[in-house]
Amino acid sequence: GVNVSFSSVTNITNLGSNWITSSGAAYGQTGLETRYNLPASQNGRLIMTGDSEFGVLGYNSANAQVGFAGMEAAFLLDNTGLIYEVEGGAATSTGITVAATTLVALLRDGSAFVIQTSTDEGKTWTTVHTLAYTSTAVHYIVCDIRGTAAPGIIYNPQFSTGNQISATTSLNNLTSVAINTSLISDANNTDDLGSASLAWRTAY
Repeated sequence: GVNVSFSSVTNITNLGSNWITSSGAAYGQTGLETRYNLPASQNGRLIMTGDSEFGVLGYNSANAQVGFAGMEAAFLLDNTGLIYEVEGGAATSTGITVAATTLVALLRDGSAFVIQTSTDEGKTWTTVHTLAYTSTAVHYIVCDIRGTAAPGIIYNPQFSTGNQISATTSLNNLTSVAINTSLISDANNTDDLGSASLAWRTAY
């Protein structure tokens, strides 16, 4: 997956690559990411972590800043970890509460939009709710975040298409990898490749 950052925004603030928050007064301020749209008839997953609060993340068929009221398929978490579906401006509780470390996602699977959770860093996903909205058309990523009076925040927003899943921090869900860049340590002479008990077999 890739981190979601918004290139066309109204009162949406990206704090590094892991946070998105609002500088507006209330809901109704929307950020739009146009580079990572979901092509027609393609599956895709939008992810945030369970510690997010009052930030709506979802898909819309119009390439425009639609705001909370115009979102066609989206989801949000409140400050207790309760998941809500968002369709056509209405937020409805799913009755499902997640821990802060749980990943929560909105997946388009065929024409269906489903909410999923993962407790193993995205290695496996469980569908917990299905939205009424269906579509196979091109969709664009949208978000709306409660404003500064009681600010909301989205943590670790990620987007992947097709059958991709995000790599876990322990990299234990990779099936095959073709690295196309250098692997560089964050500091000189500090990190090892393997260990005394878990050595690499052959280096070429």
